[in-house]
Amino acid sequence: MSIYLSKVSLVNFRNFKNAVLRFNPGVNTIIGENGAGKTNIFHAIRLLLDDTLPNRYSYFTEKDFNRGIGDWKGHWIIVRLEFTGSTDNELLQSFLSHSLDTEIAEDIDKENGSGSSSDTCVYSCAIIFRPNLEIRNRLYNARGNRDKVRSVLNEITIHDYESIRVGKGSSDFSKIDDYQKCVGDFENLFFPNPSDKEIEKKAGTRISKIFYLPREFNTSYIDALRDVQRSFKGHYKNPLRDILEVESSGIEEDESFKDIVDMADKLNTSINENEKVNNLAQNILSTYKEAVGSIYSPGALSIKSQLPVDTKDLFHALSIYLGGLNSSRSNYQGSIEELSLGHANMLYISLELLEFKMHKVSEYSSFKPISNILLIEEPESHIHPHIQKVLFSNIGNDEDIQVIYSTHSPQISEISNIKNVNIVVPDDCESWVACNPSLGLKESEIISVNRFLDVTRCNLLFARGVILVEGDAEEMLIPYLIKKVYGVSLDELGISLINNRGVGFESLASIFHASRVQKRCAIITDLDTYDAGNKFSTQDAEKLGKARKENLEEKFKDNEYVNAYFANYTFEVDFALAGQENIDQICNFAKENKYVVNSAFEKFKDKINSKDISKVAEASLEITDKDDVNIGKTGKGWSALVLCDYITKETIIPSYILKAVLFSMGGRISDDIKQQISDYRGAAFGNDAATRALIKLESGNE
Repeated sequence: MSIYLSKVSLVNFRNFKNAVLRFNPGVNTIIGENGAGKTNIFHAIRLLLDDTLPNRYSYFTEKDFNRGIGDWKGHWIIVRLEFTGSTDNELLQSFLSHSLDTEIAEDIDKENGSGSSSDTCVYSCAIIFRPNLEIRNRLYNARGNRDKVRSVLNEITIHDYESIRVGKGSSDFSKIDDYQKCVGDFENLFFPNPSDKEIEKKAGTRISKIFYLPREFNTSYIDALRDVQRSFKGHYKNPLRDILEVESSGIEEDESFKDIVDMADKLNTSINENEKVNNLAQNILSTYKEAVGSIYSPGALSIKSQLPVDTKDLFHALSIYLGGLNSSRSNYQGSIEELSLGHANMLYISLELLEFKMHKVSEYSSFKPISNILLIEEPESHIHPHIQKVLFSNIGNDEDIQVIYSTHSPQISEISNIKNVNIVVPDDCESWVACNPSLGLKESEIISVNRFLDVTRCNLLFARGVILVEGDAEEMLIPYLIKKVYGVSLDELGISLINNRGVGFESLASIFHASRVQKRCAIITDLDTYDAGNKFSTQDAEKLGKARKENLEEKFKDNEYVNAYFANYTFEVDFALAGQENIDQICNFAKENKYVVNSAFEKFKDKINSKDISKVAEASLEITDKDDVNIGKTGKGWSALVLCDYITKETIIPSYILKAVLFSMGGRISDDIKQQISDYRGAAFGNDAATRALIKLESGNE
């Protein structure tokens, strides 16, 4: 792809005070929870590139300003797009191109496999909503005087704003320094001189009306609440109609179609002259006259066949019929109206892709875009998970098409390279920011993360917080413990718990960072402290545990978004050592499932109930090393699964787990969740117990 949309910057636009999204050629993914502003991102792109969006949307209202800035008056809304690549389009070079930072250019070329940055350019365009020249002059003249500035700002209405389209702007408004130089520093009462040509140049040069961006970029948008079957019937944005329009351009030169037109003309004549048709017309006219009288009736009425007799019209009348769907052996072919929503969606996307290709290759198409961009909201709607994966894997192979989609689907996210993923996360209650998981990572680190992110682990991209664990027991028991003890699930807390399967945590946890994904990630792992009295304990395991702790603490010492929490021994041992309630549950579980046969149960019970840590530890691990006599299953995962049935509200959760949960939540519990926990615990144990439970969870203490 010679030119692709590489960056979208949103400043003060709706729920984005300051957000930057980065895209690459091929398929790109936007992930965010409901209300994160994914639709706003698409709307921003369409403001500059999509001619199907009514022009009135380019003029903003007070509601389009981000609430996080406080008073909107005097501030600017900036939606800026950057395209990267090379082209011989002279208009594009004239109105949008500017130099690219050498370091960035080299990185781009390295990714694309080129050896030099000499051919790499950036083309920028923006829509800016700002106070008109008079207001900006007044603010400049009032600079430094708080009362005068406040007086000017108070008088501003939305009608004092102008909407302009610019290109070549060198200012990055997402950077506070650039924003203050071009817009103003509201705190220090500095406002730039609107007559300063250099300042205006940094903001960008107004794009001439002769250069219309949608004529250069072929952009199609498929919204989340789409009714594609209705779209097929429409005339404004119907991909089938557009394809037929291109294909029919040369149809008049086709002799075979001239013969078909002659046949259609003769058929019209035959139908019109048919006796039954004429009799039906006379019957309708007679009935008409009988109903309203001769004075108010037409003098004549006929029924005519209207088969198209123009080659183009005849071609445009064509419709699609599909058969053999879902591996059916039936020869029946149904119309678009008979398709399932899923098949209709897939057909619609396929036609959009074909339309892109036809504009490029057809000699009859006058539209030769420099870039094809397909925007799709929630493509997983009505589409089977396996088909989702196949569809977007295949689209990614087409170098002439850039796809940007938003999704809630782990199936689609699984196939996404994290370099092509943007995650929208809350910055504060009034604003959201966009994060790129691969920013600043080495290529080897990116490859490692991509290999790890299967459909299950992709859930971490959708969560507000993440807990990484190393084994099956933790994966099964921790969510159940939280739900049973506190009456609230990890999903309700916005936490995804991911089993790392003993693989090193460093690669995956590294995507959580201030410059990448701004979400909290807690790591839970074992120290495997050596205990000579426990036959399952080894010094080698302890060495590995210490090394793991040192490595994690060193790796993430300056990363506020990642923290590691350690079981002193192992999960099973620390669970038993947490309190007598847990030991009683382990005993019941061992006896009823015959992990310990009757003849040895009393000895086991004495061991795990002793005050000797070594004996308690050994007994708790013995269970995972023995078979369930009734079923013949063994292992930590299976025993943890069975143990879930014995967990109660009285179970004591080890403190390191509570601390991990609290950290991944952002260090605080919302008032709604507090109330839910309080109601749940209070109903069982009374208000005092509920209060103590909340204190315990908020502090992470035993």
